[in-house]
Amino acid sequence: MQRNYLPRVPCVTTKNGIRAVKPELLPRIITKALDVSQSTLKDYQVESYADLVGMFLQLEEEYGLQPSEDGMGLSIGPKSKHSPKLAYVFREWGPRSVRSLQTAS
Repeated sequence: MQRNYLPRVPCVTTKNGIRAVKPELLPRIITKALDVSQSTLKDYQVESYADLVGMFLQLEEEYGLQPSEDGMGLSIGPKSKHSPKLAYVFREWGPRSVRSLQTAS
C-alpha cells in the first residue's frame, strides 16, 4: 500500500511547462507537512548579545522561561499561560539530544 505523505498542493505551470508550487504557499505547505508552526521557519536574527538577551526576555514573558536559581541553567515558571507547552518541548528535546550525541560518537 502506497501512502501519500504530502498533501495535494496547488501548482502553477511555468512558461517552460514545469509545474511548481506557488511560492507564496510554500511556507504553509512545508509547515503543514512537518506539523509545525509557520514561525518555526522564521529567521530569528540573533547576531549579538543584546539580540540574545532580548529573545530570552521575550521567552520569559510569553513562556515563563527564566534563569534557574543557580544561574547555570533555565527553568520554566509555572504561572505563564504557555509554560505547559514549553515544558513538553523540553521533555521531548532532552532525550532526543542525548540520543543524537550517543549516535554521533
